[in-house]
Amino acid sequence: MKLRNLIYVLAGLALASCATKPSIVQTETLASPDGSLTMSFTLDAKGTPRYALECDGKDVVLPSQLGFEMRGTVKAEVLTYDGKRPGKVDAAEPYSLHDGFTVTGVERDSFDEVWEPVWGEESQIRNHYNELLVHLSKDEGQRLLDIRFRLFDDGLGLRYEFPGGQKDSYLCIKEELTQFAIADDATCWWIPGDY
Repeated sequence: MKLRNLIYVLAGLALASCATKPSIVQTETLASPDGSLTMSFTLDAKGTPRYALECDGKDVVLPSQLGFEMRGTVKAEVLTYDGKRPGKVDAAEPYSLHDGFTVTGVERDSFDEVWEPVWGEESQIRNHYNELLVHLSKDEGQRLLDIRFRLFDDGLGLRYEFPGGQKDSYLCIKEELTQFAIADDATCWWIPGDY
């Protein structure tokens, strides 16, 4: 009787561990120009976009989710930026730009140039990267989101783009859901801003 209970517990643990890992329905990879960095973009079974980054085969950023939660439709006639009248959120329900996506297209590009800054420590700066642009769609094409990844020899940049032709002309972001799941207990440096 005890052996049967142990088998049930082990089977339950195995199922639970499988349930915590999202199944992947699409994967795209991108390498840096020198090949030392590799970025992977995935779309899981729930339609949630994720990315991960490796350096020389070692994890730097573990699979991390991307996207937004939106407040609802914004009425353009009340949008002002002078501080006197705040923009008003319409009665439309909030919606997610975090899951439910399908990939409608992928574009790749490379760029390499050297430019001279007006001032600074370097007389020339090389701008060399490989690019992956992922086109995402949901709600039968009414909601669109593009994610542009640029992978340099020494780092990764990503940018969200909201293409035209969407259901809403103006977007009101409730929360950005971009994750940075750093693989190690790493040290971070930044330049403090005095706003």
